[in-house]
Amino acid sequence: MLRKLTCKCALLSCAAALTVSALHAGQLKQYDIATPFPQTRVYVTNDSNITVLGNNSENAYYWTPDSSYTYLDHLPGGSDSTSALAASSDNSVIVGSSDTANGIEAYVWTPDQGMQNLGILSGSNHYSGAEDVSADGKIVTGWSDTPNGYEAFYWTQQQGMVGLGQYSHNGSPTQSEAYFISDDGSTITGALHTSTNILTFRWTQDTGIVALDRPTNTDVMIVPDAINADGSVIVGHADSGFFRWTSTGNIDIIPELQAEGVYITDISADGSKFVGYHTVNGKSKGFIWSESLGYKTIEDFMIHAGLTDQVQGWDLLEVNAISDDGVWSSGQGLNPNGEFVTWVARNPEPSTSMLLLGMAGLGILRRKN
Repeated sequence: MLRKLTCKCALLSCAAALTVSALHAGQLKQYDIATPFPQTRVYVTNDSNITVLGNNSENAYYWTPDSSYTYLDHLPGGSDSTSALAASSDNSVIVGSSDTANGIEAYVWTPDQGMQNLGILSGSNHYSGAEDVSADGKIVTGWSDTPNGYEAFYWTQQQGMVGLGQYSHNGSPTQSEAYFISDDGSTITGALHTSTNILTFRWTQDTGIVALDRPTNTDVMIVPDAINADGSVIVGHADSGFFRWTSTGNIDIIPELQAEGVYITDISADGSKFVGYHTVNGKSKGFIWSESLGYKTIEDFMIHAGLTDQVQGWDLLEVNAISDDGVWSSGQGLNPNGEFVTWVARNPEPSTSMLLLGMAGLGILRRKN
């Protein structure tokens, strides 16, 4: 799925929406968010709306400049924690997991109906999680505990929770977890757990679960990090480095991303660009990868596009989202005043445009010492 920050280590729970389409060249706009929570998911759309999802220690919530924080409820019987992990393109559907009287279970939230428990596939262990949702909000994907271990599922209002089925690897059954769904809802990707390997799978109604080839014969862990709009491109990480799979069947190692501490967070609709950040010795730097330019830090990408003056004094630490058309990006960083903010920028290909429409801070979270 697109529009998202793919940091599966759930760091925050907020959803913020800010329209910056009215910003002019070089203008910077910031909103004060007093609570210093990190981010889990970020979405940025073609019209430059940005949405941030996450959770604090107990509650999932979303934030907008107009309404401030709006907290989601817990599922009935729950009181300890709720996480928000993904949203539909119009933010009307949010999914995640919540504490219940029986355990942790997947939920769907809408403004009209509130929290809806998705339940579990089978068995007595009430443990499930919703990880992603299609762009129209109609198909949810995730995982559920069963008597045979974890199994990936999709959920719709009409069908309820449907398991993706068992997959046998070298004659042995596997456990599966679904992490992402394409925007059009046709394709699901996630991880298969065998006794010796973690493999990436791709699922459609026609093919069922299909394990992707390993980038190299020595890889024992292959995990997806993002899927594009129609499911034709999957990017992820393996022991040998980061990979990019296409529907032609090719799976290519990305030479520029072989170091440790690299995180892919989002992918454009056509799969030609993806973004993330690279951490070395505790210092992060946002990056963008494209078919035409390969790997570049986001600052270098903007500078090569002729935007040197606009990024002067900024330290763009993370890129957490990229728009469907690959033009808009959003992340976190330090502005010229040393304030830790969420930013959004228009940064087209250097070869096609030299225009920056705006950068915006979405909440001062902390100040550089």
